[in-house]
Amino acid sequence: LTLPILGTVPATNAAKALGENLGTAPYINAADFAVKITDNSLEGANILSGDIIYLSKQSRAKKDDLTLVEIDGQINLRFMAKSGKTSVFTAANKNIADITSDNFEIIGIKVAVLRQ
Repeated sequence: LTLPILGTVPATNAAKALGENLGTAPYINAADFAVKITDNSLEGANILSGDIIYLSKQSRAKKDDLTLVEIDGQINLRFMAKSGKTSVFTAANKNIADITSDNFEIIGIKVAVLRQ
């Protein structure tokens, strides 16, 4: 069994990057799809450029979840630091600013990382 890799995602300020089929990744239970990371914004969480992030399709997240989220039309892979009507999303790189928004949609939640 395999899962589709649906695109590459810079973890910050990405254009809509999903829907591009990049092949498949080994199947992992509880994951619905995967994306490939293309930057270093999650290096503080030991997630590096080239790694594959497995995600479960979900529309809700809780504090500290690594979320694939659309914020104001941009796809980001960020940690949810505060949830509620206005939420804060953070990278794991001190050089990248937090995003605060009340205009976001959770696409999925990380379930695993495959180091490349």
